[in-house]
Amino acid sequence: MKFCRLLAIPFFLICISTCMAQNVSQPAPGFLTDYTRLTPALSSRNDFQSYTAPDALGHQLGRVYLQPLVSFPDNANFEYIDRATMAALQSKFNTDLATELQEKVILVSTPEQADTILQMAVTRVAADVPSRKPRDFLPLKLITNPIKNATMGKQQEVLVTLEMKILSVKTNQIIFESLERAKGKTMGRTSDENLHADITDLEPVIAAWTKKISKSIGVLQNGR
Repeated sequence: MKFCRLLAIPFFLICISTCMAQNVSQPAPGFLTDYTRLTPALSSRNDFQSYTAPDALGHQLGRVYLQPLVSFPDNANFEYIDRATMAALQSKFNTDLATELQEKVILVSTPEQADTILQMAVTRVAADVPSRKPRDFLPLKLITNPIKNATMGKQQEVLVTLEMKILSVKTNQIIFESLERAKGKTMGRTSDENLHADITDLEPVIAAWTKKISKSIGVLQNGR
């Protein structure tokens, strides 16, 4: 019994180190105007960062044009998401976001009609190890999970970065910018030859983006 407890300690340390190996900094993609002024949300572990222009809080957006979601750079090929899946992601996100915002702002169909323009882009796709849950640290799982990972490879979730900027048409100035990393479902394990995400795997990503954009617009217009 004592031997088993001692054996579990190294595995526990491995699990802890895996949990802490998150959010490695990467070069900024270049869609936003200034990444240095982005401020992480206190509760997001850098998964959401934003910038609000001075005096922008309480700003009424007026008529809003939602520019369709794009890939950045233009026509970029992302690992884990093929072109057909990216097109499905863009279509569903555009529809869901318009539905979410139609009761908050006045949506228009062309930029010429707008007072405010939202520009959004997918800028990065990666695979990430799922977050550990308390039950993963039970003694039995401390032994079985590393063995399973060694033989089959670690489970991988799709992690997608969305960048957004809100511009005033009148001044051509940035009102708000943000960068959000959202996780989808588990795609498979590292041992899978064709590890990729489908639209079902990406539904939590779309839901997270839609919710965060809606909340950010609410804060801008309400001033808090």
